[in-house]
Amino acid sequence: MTYDPNRKLVGGFSPNDGTIDFYLRINSLIKETDTVLDFGAGRAEWYEDDTCPVRKNIRLLKGKVSQVIAADIDEAVLDNRASDRQMIMGEGILGLEPQSLDLIVADYVLEHVADPALFTSQITHALKDGGWFCARTPHKASYVAIAASLVKKH
Repeated sequence: MTYDPNRKLVGGFSPNDGTIDFYLRINSLIKETDTVLDFGAGRAEWYEDDTCPVRKNIRLLKGKVSQVIAADIDEAVLDNRASDRQMIMGEGILGLEPQSLDLIVADYVLEHVADPALFTSQITHALKDGGWFCARTPHKASYVAIAASLVKKH
């Protein structure tokens, strides 16, 4: 069994769980008719591996909106079971219709964006007027950010 310091806490999560806070805010924005893009979704490792039912339920948008599209540059996205549709981005291009998304989630993705101008143009192109772009990224001095800076980009 993996050590989990929060296992014995009520609900199985800490009072300062950033994932719960971030996705509670997203849940407050979504509507059943929305189309949501999970930008940089990967295989949705959290969906397979998170042992906290509360956090997993809050994070799962599939079934709460009309459609969740998982997009990533990695083919692992094709195994993403937390989405309704999966797509591989080639050359950083989404290939979505203009103004087709109500909400875009970029969870720990911005620190990996190699071409900010292209990224911004793709978001602006696909997001509806009045739509939401929700991003969470680590502080530059966090362990995640430091580790990401050590990984060679190609």
